[in-house]
Amino acid sequence: MRLHRLLKTSRMNRPTQEALLEQALAILKICKPGYETAPWLKSNFYAEIWKTRSSTIDFRIKLEDGALLTDRRHEQLLHSLKYFLIFQTHPDHTSGRVYSSATQNARLLSAIHICEYLLLRSAEFGLAEYGIRAISESQSLMLIKSICSQEVAEGVYDWSYRLRNFLIAKAAELEEREFQHIIESTPTLLAIPTKDRPLKIPDSTLIKCRAWLWRNSFYQHGSTPAGFCHIPSTSRLSTLLYPCGTLKSSWIKPFYEELSITKAPVAYREFPGVPVRGEERSESAPRFYLRALESFHLLESVGLPTSNALAESSKNVAFIKNLSLHPPGRYRTVPSELVLRSFRSAVEFALEYAEELLDAYVFCAKTAQATGVSIPQFLEKESISQFLGPKLTTIGVNTWSIGRTARQGLNTRELGVNRDEFDTQYFSNLREHRGLWDLLMVLGGCYLVILGTLMARRQGELIDLKVGSMLNSSGSHLRFKARKSGTGDMRQTLERPIPAFASELLRLLENFQERLVAGGVLSETSNALMFPKEVNSGLLKAGQSSFNFMLDRFCDFFQTEIDKNGRRFYLRQHQLRRFFAMLFFWGNSFSGLDVLRWFMGHSDAEHLYHYISESTPGHVLRGVKADFVVEHAKAHDPQTLPLLDFIENHFGTREVLLLDSDELGEFIEELLANGSVTVEPHFMRGTGGTTYEVLICVSDNAQ
Repeated sequence: MRLHRLLKTSRMNRPTQEALLEQALAILKICKPGYETAPWLKSNFYAEIWKTRSSTIDFRIKLEDGALLTDRRHEQLLHSLKYFLIFQTHPDHTSGRVYSSATQNARLLSAIHICEYLLLRSAEFGLAEYGIRAISESQSLMLIKSICSQEVAEGVYDWSYRLRNFLIAKAAELEEREFQHIIESTPTLLAIPTKDRPLKIPDSTLIKCRAWLWRNSFYQHGSTPAGFCHIPSTSRLSTLLYPCGTLKSSWIKPFYEELSITKAPVAYREFPGVPVRGEERSESAPRFYLRALESFHLLESVGLPTSNALAESSKNVAFIKNLSLHPPGRYRTVPSELVLRSFRSAVEFALEYAEELLDAYVFCAKTAQATGVSIPQFLEKESISQFLGPKLTTIGVNTWSIGRTARQGLNTRELGVNRDEFDTQYFSNLREHRGLWDLLMVLGGCYLVILGTLMARRQGELIDLKVGSMLNSSGSHLRFKARKSGTGDMRQTLERPIPAFASELLRLLENFQERLVAGGVLSETSNALMFPKEVNSGLLKAGQSSFNFMLDRFCDFFQTEIDKNGRRFYLRQHQLRRFFAMLFFWGNSFSGLDVLRWFMGHSDAEHLYHYISESTPGHVLRGVKADFVVEHAKAHDPQTLPLLDFIENHFGTREVLLLDSDELGEFIEELLANGSVTVEPHFMRGTGGTTYEVLICVSDNAQ
């Protein structure tokens, strides 16, 4: 039946039906009883090093008895951990569900973290002698507390503790005469920050730590959001901090400003960013770890001893509830006026300059390609003016990249050079339209703002848009693969109406890549939202990092608002996704509802709201409603008066202006979720058409 449903959903996409059948048959193969294969595993089960779809797992870990995990004496422990990794995506643990590649990778990573935690504490658990069967309940609960309530670098790898102790020990070994010589030749090592010192190393010792790192060539040249160009090599330090080895050779490690030296001209962002979530975490969710621990009981099915404590600890609800797990908070509210202004700026800029910007790049790229050099190298000798249209010439474009041109006058490896004014000058030049590449990044941000606000698509769905298949034949609908529907990697193809001007902008991108292919710059067309690289010819890979970079450039170029703490609102795709739902609720205030109706082709407000509620996920719509309530409560809207009793009981005050908007928003979302409060439009038909009023209602049975 599952295979039948999969084939049925694909009928709209006849050309790929054979490929869909092959994928479905592959799923059936995955569902076999054996535990020695997985869709993500590219190596033999018995190999000492596993190649996976996304990384490498090296099982050659030294245990407390001095022997490797791959030694024959530890075969039982090795197989237990390998099977545990396999279980994470096996149907016996997933209730028959086949995960997508991305979800498989996430589930596997959570299990690897658990294995890393155990192996790094091998002596504590007695793994070499007893394996995992002797792990106690208290040890299991400590694992959950550590791994679920902290970032992976700390909860799993204990990075800062190991790093701090290692550096202090090395600093103590540094002779005073040698230390003085290093400081005299490299005085920048003395400049240490007065705050943000998570390692908590005393000043005098910290300088010696830096000196030891410098003498032993641990500093590498790079750039960071904080603006440093010499940072310690964490990969080299890892080999010393973990002499027994780790399963993964690379993982995210924190940046410590107290160890970094020399400010660099990086022009990363003009201002610090307003956090997009109340609590930002990029690692696996706690539920992934708890779910993974449950699978330890499956070891019995392959004849291996298991740890009941590890499997059962994940079900200790009372213990888990008392933990501070810091789940990702609700998305922070972006001022509705900011989104509207940003959308307007994006549309105006794209309509005015998109065609000339793309034409200029194609002209430059093809000419540079013919000479056998990259665009930056080519434009070092040739004037860029010959490739520009009249609009770009008029607004002042005169170089390929503002940052590249400025950096050519600086030796960024030299210590002690004062570059405090670099970023200020860069962003001034950005807004004066000096650099072609810089404006192409702004244009990329415009595309993301336009598509994000109009189409309400997930970031992954925009990343996946392909040249030649993202629009239907008439250009009236955007075609995309839904990210959270389908089975495995088979995605349902959806079509949603797209305004004509946005469709034409996408056609420009298709033509852009087709001309680059014809000119030999690209070998083939690819993802649509790919924009040029700065240093080399070719296009940046469509992905989260490039999308966020282009959105940052957009926000700095158009100077989006700055909050009271001096932080800029840097837009993100998930915030834009809420736009057309926001516009409905704020439509009366900003006279934007008629525009939205025109965009979506709906005749009246009621039809439009049904479309929005069907297209917008429930949690997104609930968040928008909560934001609506918060803004109206702070504006002293009389209809929010019944709600103030709830607010007073919870926060101890009825003065909502004194409350944190995000905390208040979370509380309102809870009330919406349990039905204590409802926020719904009420429609009224009259001779002039359908009008509406959004009502905030408190249930009589609310507690």
